[in-house]
Amino acid sequence: MENQVGDVVPSDAEIEKILKDIRGLRNRLEKYGDVLTPEERQSTLKPPEGGDATSKLIARLLTQHKVSLPGIDPADIEADRLLAERLAPVASELSSLQRLVQDTILQANHERWSATTAGYTALVRTMDANSELREALKPALDAFGVGRKRAPRKAAGGSNSSGG
Repeated sequence: MENQVGDVVPSDAEIEKILKDIRGLRNRLEKYGDVLTPEERQSTLKPPEGGDATSKLIARLLTQHKVSLPGIDPADIEADRLLAERLAPVASELSSLQRLVQDTILQANHERWSATTAGYTALVRTMDANSELREALKPALDAFGVGRKRAPRKAAGGSNSSGG
């Protein structure tokens, strides 16, 4: 089994520093945005591909032709477009960072459990010759479900009989 992660494990102090940095970054970004509810997120309008040019055009024409609408300011259209544009690379980097952390956790758990099951199998094969080992392995035997009876599988069609 190849060990891809786990050779370097951050200390509790390093994790606290990372968390502090992330919280600080969140605090820096909060002034630019808002956290939406799932309902709000679902109901938001999403501009189509290439919508930036259309937004710029509409903002310019509203101003040029002195068209006013309640609650709509052409300057806000441009500010919102610019905000989305500038935050897009931040979202991309955060997504990449989240993927790194999630994949590292996934790989660490895979490696841990693969080694655990291999070690368990080796120990189970030798436990009959060592009563102390057998006793010490009881929690693992329980965790792996050794000795539990499985419910019989139902045959296709929903019954346990193989008749036809």
